[in-house]
Amino acid sequence: MVPLIKEVILLGAAGSMGRRYQAIFRHLKVPVLSYDARWGPYDAEPVIRTALARQGHGGVGVVVATPTQTHVDLIERYARAGLPILCEKPVATRAALVHAL
Repeated sequence: MVPLIKEVILLGAAGSMGRRYQAIFRHLKVPVLSYDARWGPYDAEPVIRTALARQGHGGVGVVVATPTQTHVDLIERYARAGLPILCEKPVATRAALVHAL
């Protein structure tokens, strides 16, 4: 069972969809940790460590709102860490990549 999400890590926060998700979570009063490659180099590992450390405070979910070509890699990394993920569509550019997930 997926725990109730009390905090969100938003990847791609500066993009069009990222900004929409930020507004939704703000309206729902859900805290958001925002990341975007436009703000500097992005490394998933520190973000994953932060998410796992915060899991003790309640459910942490990940929203992937980055460019489509980055989705599969990010989904794989966060799924391996056991975090619930919501990915903006399309998940991948090719059906084979989706099936591989």
